[in-house]
Amino acid sequence: GIITEHYKGAFPLWLAPVQVAVLTMTVKNLKYAEKIKKSLEEAGLRAVEDFGNHTIDYKVRNAETQKIPYILVCGDKEEEKKTIAVRSHKDGKVKYGVKLEDFVKQAQKEIEEKK
Repeated sequence: GIITEHYKGAFPLWLAPVQVAVLTMTVKNLKYAEKIKKSLEEAGLRAVEDFGNHTIDYKVRNAETQKIPYILVCGDKEEEKKTIAVRSHKDGKVKYGVKLEDFVKQAQKEIEEKK
């Protein structure tokens, strides 16, 4: 309806039916990505996963077309450093080396402030 038209389908985080997509670089990162997704859900965030065998470019493009506000990528570097790579749909920028706790705090604040 009117809300969808207003936001052109790209809902703000607090309104988005799916707030975060968790993607794996390879199947090797599956356990780490599952842990990330579980932590997000425990923090009250609505998350989906794409742990399939497609390329990371395909997975990111798929999440982008769904206009999911945040895409978290879990690869070898992220798993090794216990961080995530965060891509924002709003500006398309990617931040590397983000601690999950920091992302969750920022997302919860964004939801609370209805940004």
